Amino acid sequence: MQLSRRLTPLWRGRVVSLALISVLLILVGTTTSSGATMSGASLASCEPAPCQPATSLLTVGLANVSNDDGTTSTRAYAIDRPKNLSGPAPAVLVFYGGGNCGLITSSRFSQLAVANRLIVVYMTRPCGQSLGWGKRNVDSAAISTPNDEPYVSAVVNDITQCPGQCVDPQRIYAAGMSSGGSMVADIMCDPSNSPLFRGYMIDSSSLQLFNGAPHCPSSNRNYFVMLALSNFGADAGLYYDTAPNPHLDPLTFADWAAGRLGCRSGPALGAIGLPLASTLTDTYSGPCAYASAGSPAVVSLGIGNGSHGWPCQDSDALARPNQCMVMPNPPGLDSQGLPMTNGLFVEAAFWNFVAQGISSSVPAPPLEDNTPPLVGVISPAQGSTVSGTVAIGVHASDDIGVAAVGLEVDGTPLGAAGLTSPEGGYSRSWDTNTVADGSHQLRALATDAAGNLAVSSVAVTVKNTSTPPVKIEDPPIAPIAPIAPIAPIAPIAPIDPIDPSVPPNPGAVSLAWLVLGDDYAAGEGSPPYLAGSDTHADRCHRSTKAYAPLAAAILHVSPSLVTLHACRGAGLAAFYGADINDHEPPQLSWANDTVGVLALTVGWKDSAMPSAIIRCGRAPNRCRASSEQRFAAAIAALSSSSSSSSSRSLRHLFHDLSSAAPNARVIVTGYPRLFAARARLCPLSSGGLEFTRPAMRWIDAAIARLDHTIASAAAASHITYLGGSYDAFAGHGLCTSRPYLNASLTPNRLGQSALATLLARSVSKQP
Repeated sequence: MQLSRRLTPLWRGRVVSLALISVLLILVGTTTSSGATMSGASLASCEPAPCQPATSLLTVGLANVSNDDGTTSTRAYAIDRPKNLSGPAPAVLVFYGGGNCGLITSSRFSQLAVANRLIVVYMTRPCGQSLGWGKRNVDSAAISTPNDEPYVSAVVNDITQCPGQCVDPQRIYAAGMSSGGSMVADIMCDPSNSPLFRGYMIDSSSLQLFNGAPHCPSSNRNYFVMLALSNFGADAGLYYDTAPNPHLDPLTFADWAAGRLGCRSGPALGAIGLPLASTLTDTYSGPCAYASAGSPAVVSLGIGNGSHGWPCQDSDALARPNQCMVMPNPPGLDSQGLPMTNGLFVEAAFWNFVAQGISSSVPAPPLEDNTPPLVGVISPAQGSTVSGTVAIGVHASDDIGVAAVGLEVDGTPLGAAGLTSPEGGYSRSWDTNTVADGSHQLRALATDAAGNLAVSSVAVTVKNTSTPPVKIEDPPIAPIAPIAPIAPIAPIAPIDPIDPSVPPNPGAVSLAWLVLGDDYAAGEGSPPYLAGSDTHADRCHRSTKAYAPLAAAILHVSPSLVTLHACRGAGLAAFYGADINDHEPPQLSWANDTVGVLALTVGWKDSAMPSAIIRCGRAPNRCRASSEQRFAAAIAALSSSSSSSSSRSLRHLFHDLSSAAPNARVIVTGYPRLFAARARLCPLSSGGLEFTRPAMRWIDAAIARLDHTIASAAAASHITYLGGSYDAFAGHGLCTSRPYLNASLTPNRLGQSALATLLARSVSKQP
């Protein structure tokens, strides 16, 4: 009797009548898959210890759950606690989609619970509720729809108030699919419930937009979030952001979530899991708030050829064969000896994060970081002559974050450089009169939070006059007559909006920088992409994180003076005719006499390198034999000076660009080598390619020949070839510990930053 009195406050609001619970379970359609179903809850399960329940599945009823109209209702949930738990464990609330109602359990989640030592809580959706879960925060009809947030609050309160449930209140997560996924997004954005949760998984749903921005009033910033979305059926509208009610598509969702979390590092692109069917992936890692070491804070996956709901994109090794008809059903075991099913292993990242078990009440240890930053002195240029007070410009970046940038003159500290742009620009003034005339060495030292150091230096010549100035007595200056008042200026007529589909007329717009060319210049692989360049009609994937806009930012060029018209997959033909990827005018038509700097990359597609790399990766022992003839023919065409082949000739293109933009410095960038010099074997997870040492050597040698062809054509056309392009990624090729390339063979954030440093140095020099 004393025990009952002690526990009564903990059970207030529960329905413990066997008869009432029996009726409740019939109404909500409760089903079970393992363990016993219990009506109400036993007082023994609320004892403070030990966390070893007698049953693995417990169904609990809740009374007095609030409704929107001021009434209350009776709801239920089921809790699955593995028998092997010995202390507080994380809990995952599972929300099924709108096609289901009542209480639905799953053997798959029970397996996950045992394997990862976590607790599964199955949530109940009332039957007859046509709109699925009541979502006040992500539903555009929020005022009139039911609201299931009070039910979520009641469940979280119940499982955390009872010690015998073994739930760690600091590690509660939510996972949902379809309408249940939207409910998880609603929780993430709910001011009351969001702080109770550590992480979210949204499957086959997305976050709705309100006037172009998510309606997400919650201030919670300490969470992990994962989105998995397929391009199949009704999901395609969300996947491509073409639904009647706009949503955040996979990559945009990741950028939004990462920005909300305060992630400073960029996305790491690459597919997750086997079998490989993921076409769009975007993973942001730390240092985000409370992200545990080595774990992603944001994962967003666009599933190619998947289906609606997690049965077709889960980590269940016991999934029924051919359950997902639009996906392959590979037999047997994978390369690691694990069962292969027709489901994707995309959710593993979420369950691994849950199982790691770092409490959100204690900040996680810092991510392990043994990689130094990337740093370069941009100005003054190597070998230049300086006098008076000059500005020392530095570009520094790091995969986690730059802590400080210091400067030295001949080994003597000059002081810290100040951050001048979010893209990694740093600057400090230097009075050259403090040193003697002659040669001096400037050094920039960049450190990250882990203490890793990187150094860059340039040699300059100081030349100041040594003759002291002569003081001249000036005669008195006569008083200046008062200036007549200036007449008021007439109001300026409004400017008509610019049609982006029409090339600018000469002199109409000041285009200080124009960026043309292919994937490298567009920024493919470096999202977020500019509005309108990642749609069904336009897949150019233009990004302000590409190397040319980054170089402009380093040199303090206003973003309004940088125009991107490069496009993913563009070749020489795109300069002379409309490109099928963007349906815009020819790229050459954007060049005019208002352009000051014209930066571009071109030649990769026309050189036959993409197909050669695929052939070499699939049959590395026949790499040269299968690729050399086609590559040589393509190089010959690119090198041609015959007017009959001008549409494929670099020399004619460069000449045409110089003529179209007579006031511009035209700078063409070559392509960095792909592999480390001493690499023996390089398998890529994307596409199943594997490169042997002979194959890698031939590919890198072919890239060198392509760069030589580009440089020769540039010299013949009197434009600038960006020296150092080939070795820009030296030591950071594919299959190294810190690659500057994505698996798609395009530069990642660090690769674009390295090319930006080269370009900024080139532009800062006198032409």
